[in-house]
Amino acid sequence: MRKDKTHVIEIYLSEEWSFHEKYNRNKISKDLIHYLIESVSPQDKKEQITIVIYNSLGQQIDLSMLKDGIKEEYEKCLKEHRYNDHIQHLYFVLGILMLLCSYLISFESVFQDILVISGWVLLWNMIEIEMFSDSDNRKKRKILKKLYHAEVIEKKDC
Repeated sequence: MRKDKTHVIEIYLSEEWSFHEKYNRNKISKDLIHYLIESVSPQDKKEQITIVIYNSLGQQIDLSMLKDGIKEEYEKCLKEHRYNDHIQHLYFVLGILMLLCSYLISFESVFQDILVISGWVLLWNMIEIEMFSDSDNRKKRKILKKLYHAEVIEKKDC
């Protein structure tokens, strides 16, 4: 039987802006969120994440801001996924309509060729979005779910 692995991500806070946004203390640093995302592998589903924050700022930090920042990033990914789905449906419908229109033109013309090429380009763009943009987004959402459920520990660093 396989044991669950624990992946520890250590964060050393020495400057206030390394935890908060530079101009907004009510938001978590985007750089910190991106660092966390880059530190986690999406492949290992059983891997548990522990985030250890070494705080040398001399003041208490609000750890719930970290979870809120991760949740906000996850919601942005979902919004991008929904947008990509709409674009894919639009490309599919327009591509099929263009191919259908080219088929219905009874005489050979440049316009017919333009419709055929445009239809196939739209269908290819739909597939390209699924293969590249959406797969990256899917990986990022998996990582953000792991991070959201991670244990967060704050240690005072003297």
